[in-house]
Amino acid sequence: MRADTIVWAGDKTGCFSIKSANNVLVREKDIVVVPIQWELLWKWPGPERYKFHIWKLEHDRLLTNERKSTWGLRQSDCPFCIGVAETSLHAMRDCAKATQLWNQIIAPSDYNKFYSMDLFSWIRSNLNRMLSILLANDHHGVALPRLSTLSM
Repeated sequence: MRADTIVWAGDKTGCFSIKSANNVLVREKDIVVVPIQWELLWKWPGPERYKFHIWKLEHDRLLTNERKSTWGLRQSDCPFCIGVAETSLHAMRDCAKATQLWNQIIAPSDYNKFYSMDLFSWIRSNLNRMLSILLANDHHGVALPRLSTLSM
């Protein structure tokens, strides 16, 4: 008679891994997670501060007023949009000042999609689009796009 053994149902081998746990969570939530190609971002010859800013944004580590308010340092309000919390998404996209800039860059037909995404979908959509351009142009001597021109 065999002894009982514990197996992980999230992987066909029965072995637990972080990857298999993540796959189970993704399947259960019925969402598609698009991984960011970080190695391409770090290889991009642009300024390090841009790359680090994107990394902080993706990890929700920007020093916004909302973040400072959790430490008791100040109110969470955006200095331009009174009564609205300054989150990472608000500071980068939804603030009246940011919206003025984005509306000059993106096509009006893309406004609905661009402004309706959550923070992580918005970052990944724009960043992966930019990185795919970088990858496609990597060996062809084509000028690399500036990060300030990210759009849909």
